[in-house]
Amino acid sequence: MTTLSLLLAASLNENVWRRAFAPETWPTWAAVVVGGAAALIYGLTLRAIRKQTEASHKAANVLINSERAWIMVQVKPIPGISSGIFDGEQIMKDIISHSTSFSVRILCKNDGRTPAWITEKRACIDVVDSLPDKPNWETVDIIQSEPEPVPVGKKSKPKDQGLHCNKGRDFGKMMVVYGIVKYRDIFAADRSTSFGYEVRVDGALERLACYPEYNKNT
Repeated sequence: MTTLSLLLAASLNENVWRRAFAPETWPTWAAVVVGGAAALIYGLTLRAIRKQTEASHKAANVLINSERAWIMVQVKPIPGISSGIFDGEQIMKDIISHSTSFSVRILCKNDGRTPAWITEKRACIDVVDSLPDKPNWETVDIIQSEPEPVPVGKKSKPKDQGLHCNKGRDFGKMMVVYGIVKYRDIFAADRSTSFGYEVRVDGALERLACYPEYNKNT
């Protein structure tokens, strides 16, 4: 580009800028500034409203959690049954199949400050190498479907249940009992408490410490 061309380009740019900021364009620039300020204020207002709404929701949840029902579940071997584990064996056409059965007592207590109504109990026994991190509760047997009220600070009627699976105990495998209790209270209709235990060789039960989804309150 020649020197003359550069001078002409600079002159044109200078004229453009002069026209852009000439007095007759000031109202337009003022409108732009006011519009930008309004957009900024609107954005800050929405952000403040959002934070206030989130804080209100958190406060409401804290209040509800302090007043709601909390069903706690404990599982024990049925008293008077030695070990409680039964190993089955069946032979059909030279094919040997094994099974494992175990009887438990399921105890529920309402540790909350609102009455609860148990709507469903599910439980099963299994022999596994390991468990999935999240159980599929739809595949777990329903052992109680009739409603059961649990007053504040009270225990439900003990539920004695025989559990069975078509797997035999084997070295290196883990025998587990797990399930879920679904219930409702005046605040929500879809609450639940899950439970999970490993069954020791002597029939003692130990909570599944490394599987949080199997011992969870919602």
